[in-house]
Amino acid sequence: VVVQCTLLGSILSNLLLVMGCAFLAGGCFHHVQKYNQAGAATQCSLMSMSVFSIGLPTIYTNILKQDEEWEHMVTVSRWVSIFLLIVYFAYLVFQLKTHAALFQDEEDGEEDEDPPDLSAPVAAVLLGIATVTTSFATDYLIDAIKGTVDKWKVSREFVGIILLPIIGNAAEHYTAITVAMRNKMDLSLGVAAGSSCQMALLVTPFTVLVGWYLDAEMTLNFHAFQLAVLLFAVFLVTTILNNGTSNWLEGYVLLVTYLVVVASLDDHRPRSAEPLGGALFPYAKRGGLQAALSGK
Repeated sequence: VVVQCTLLGSILSNLLLVMGCAFLAGGCFHHVQKYNQAGAATQCSLMSMSVFSIGLPTIYTNILKQDEEWEHMVTVSRWVSIFLLIVYFAYLVFQLKTHAALFQDEEDGEEDEDPPDLSAPVAAVLLGIATVTTSFATDYLIDAIKGTVDKWKVSREFVGIILLPIIGNAAEHYTAITVAMRNKMDLSLGVAAGSSCQMALLVTPFTVLVGWYLDAEMTLNFHAFQLAVLLFAVFLVTTILNNGTSNWLEGYVLLVTYLVVVASLDDHRPRSAEPLGGALFPYAKRGGLQAALSGK
């Protein structure tokens, strides 16, 4: 549960919180900011495809609640994860090779690029050290979650979707805001929307495949509420990124939307996750429409 919530929370944090803060901060210094609409549309299309890929296994297994359907959904999730990884590598070729101009500022060519602070070997070594350190820190963090849940009286969903992604995305948050304040919106969108695509198309399917290797039933079956939140978030971001410009109000809208998600998850009462089938057909186990009308 915590793993799936953290994956979803990272996507939501990048789409709503990071992008919202970037648009708001950039809008405070620049009246209207422009970015390449074609590149943003590509990222929105990839996010929509990821919602489709997560949504089908979730709806399928929660409506048809049978053991054989669950086993079939596990198999489907693993194959879909493979397809998503292939799409992500195709996206890298599209972004870095064949259509790199769609993800670059039109004014970047007119400005001198700053010299790199680190050489490639030094950066690779630091990245390796940070990865190993993060892996050890993650083990301690997972062990500490139970105590945090009991002490703060919050749900694991709140910790996984809200708290952990905010901490984990701190570097991306800072980078997106600073470059937006310098009116480099294509780079800012590359950090916010690009990181969301990476989580949806690379990290999530890779986690499912790792679970497959470890003989653990890690699937794309998310909770119905989580799927709905992701769907609405992608829809909102797609509507905002459809004109190639941004302003502070759009950033404020994204931030308010994220606060709505936080408020909906800030539930201190113990609760059990209701499957999607129960949400769609609340009287299915009570005799259908006749039971609903009779109130029994």
